[in-house]
Amino acid sequence: MKRSWKLISMILGYSVDDGNFLLVTGYVDDVGRASFTIYAISGLNGSIIDTNVAECVINVGAIFIQKRFAFPNEHITTYDDLKSLLLGGAHVTFLGLAELCEGNPTTGLSKAQGGSYHLQFYVEINPANGQEDIILEYYYLGVTMDASTPTFNVARMRVYPDGFVNVTGSAFLTTTWEDVYPFPQGFQCTLDDGARFQHRRQEEYETHVSFAEAEAALLAGKELQVSLDHTQCEGAPELIAAVGVRVLEWQQYDVDSAVGHEFAFTQFYSASESLIRVATVGWQSFGTGSMVLQEYVMRDDNVLKSKVIVFNPATEEILSNMTYTCPVGTGAIVSSPARQSRPLATYDELFGAAMDGLHLEVRIDFERCNDPTGSGSNFNGVTGGAYLREMFINNPDSPDATIFTSAYTMVSNYMTDEGFAYNSFDLTLNSTDVAFVVPALWSVENGQLTNLLGDGFFLECALGEGLIVYASTQD
Repeated sequence: MKRSWKLISMILGYSVDDGNFLLVTGYVDDVGRASFTIYAISGLNGSIIDTNVAECVINVGAIFIQKRFAFPNEHITTYDDLKSLLLGGAHVTFLGLAELCEGNPTTGLSKAQGGSYHLQFYVEINPANGQEDIILEYYYLGVTMDASTPTFNVARMRVYPDGFVNVTGSAFLTTTWEDVYPFPQGFQCTLDDGARFQHRRQEEYETHVSFAEAEAALLAGKELQVSLDHTQCEGAPELIAAVGVRVLEWQQYDVDSAVGHEFAFTQFYSASESLIRVATVGWQSFGTGSMVLQEYVMRDDNVLKSKVIVFNPATEEILSNMTYTCPVGTGAIVSSPARQSRPLATYDELFGAAMDGLHLEVRIDFERCNDPTGSGSNFNGVTGGAYLREMFINNPDSPDATIFTSAYTMVSNYMTDEGFAYNSFDLTLNSTDVAFVVPALWSVENGQLTNLLGDGFFLECALGEGLIVYASTQD
């Protein structure tokens, strides 16, 4: 019998000109054949607008690179250890082995596994008995089994103090936000078996106890994680003891900017009954398919402000919102791996780092870039950045080779003060070491997907000046 396994679905960001998404899914079989499907997904209504398929051979057209780990992974086997590591800023990876769990819906398969390195979490308190548990979550784009509709997929792990782990999922159609996940009952695992949380035991971490330290780490290409201890915060919901998020995309504003000295990032997740407690002190039921946008702003007065919005993604109706604050260093704990990152000087260095599987962080100093469009946009004191998770490399063996990558994050629409939008940038770099960068704030205006920064607007950013790409020395 032929064996095959699915690869993790990847979201590759916006296309350059029209604000649509690209999604790549694929598989490899046991004779070395690899197949990849590229979907173009409408940023306006979430439908599939184009599909292309590539058939490859492993190690020829499809090359798989293992990221370089300097330290062994240690399997976390107790609730207390997991909580301590998460709140202490450690980066934890989840690996789910469904074949070792009760209620496994994928019967008949010898292996059914998945996981993520990018986890967000919170510690909740059960109001009935005062018992706490930890909920961890990650999300990704996918498609339905018949490949007709994109899905926003959520994997959720609820960990209890006795080591029991309940794993559930959702698959929301991006066109209607109906949940079509076929196994809503989930499956039941334990920390010492089917639900494995791993960390690099010998990895050292730095804690950044002030805004100045956190900002310096961010601008130096460090991998930041922020944990909120709600017992030290003002106005935080009582039923949530802590919240944690990886900083994957961010915007930084210095003292010369129009908004003041701060940096901002967001968190986006599904609003299960427990997650709704993040946004309301009381109890409300908003129904399945509701989402939460949590926006963070850290300012130079050493205070982090967290705004939490629960909304219906199908209509953008805001169902609930609240704001609370946490002092940096006590209520807001910012950490990053102690290993250093180095800036890359040329296209060839970036290409080599990507092919070696190094961790890459990008920083764009918009003020130091050239604006050939003459738009007059004011980017004084504005910097953006992101963890580069995916990239296209076109014609890698030719003199005309280019690297394309992008990043995006959902935000409140700060230009119209109504509804939501997507901050994004697309970046194309070639051997000239000058990048073509398209910043955007995508919003639906009068039924049309619109870049509020202007149609045709782009910047030219020189590598090493307006564009800095950092590679971790160990990863």
